[in-house]
Amino acid sequence: MKGRGAREENETRGLDAAANAGQFAAQPSITLPMKITEIAFTGYAVTDMKRARAFYEGVLGLKKSRGFGEKPEEEQWVEYDIGPGCLALIVGGKD
Repeated sequence: MKGRGAREENETRGLDAAANAGQFAAQPSITLPMKITEIAFTGYAVTDMKRARAFYEGVLGLKKSRGFGEKPEEEQWVEYDIGPGCLALIVGGKD
């Protein structure tokens, strides 16, 4: 690439690589013998249960199905049934 700077040359290579990667992204490399149709349970770690519940219940409108903890007002695990699945919020994430 005569007359081009090293930066411009690297940018061009990066664009070429991205374009080539896109070609192969649509072609799966393996065929799986199963098809996932639903996810029955998902657990999500939170650092602040009160804040998390305010979001999931107040903003998203989910209704608590079950809660577990040493004291009812200090639940460490809260579940929401969503259709056939369940979302659990679990205290334990790091700040």
